[in-house]
Amino acid sequence: MKVSIHYQGVSGWVTYDPLNKEVMVSHPNELVRKAVRHYLNNEQKFDIPLSHNIGHKGTILEKPTKDKMYMLMALSQMYHQTGVHVDWGHSENAGPYKYDKVLDTQDPNARADKPIVKSLFGDEDYEIIN
Repeated sequence: MKVSIHYQGVSGWVTYDPLNKEVMVSHPNELVRKAVRHYLNNEQKFDIPLSHNIGHKGTILEKPTKDKMYMLMALSQMYHQTGVHVDWGHSENAGPYKYDKVLDTQDPNARADKPIVKSLFGDEDYEIIN
């Protein structure tokens, strides 16, 4: 599994090998590499539902490298812990479904760090309130 990451406009990669349970981080900034590596190689708290009732949650401590499910959960929370973004829209991240092909070709707003440019459902422009 390989995902694109970026910090302050500079891109890199996180590669996870589920067989060996290893994470490799490539980014030009050494501090980013260390922060991401430390975050993904140490136990993290994951809130999970204990039933179909959303209000019943449990917390588990687990290393993200345990398996792909924990790695995906950790990557989805990584920005809040490290400030490093995961670019889920990148073609390497799309997996077997290749959702990025649809987003990149049809939706000018496919990247979360870009402002909304134009609606796909009409000719009116949207304004963003910052």
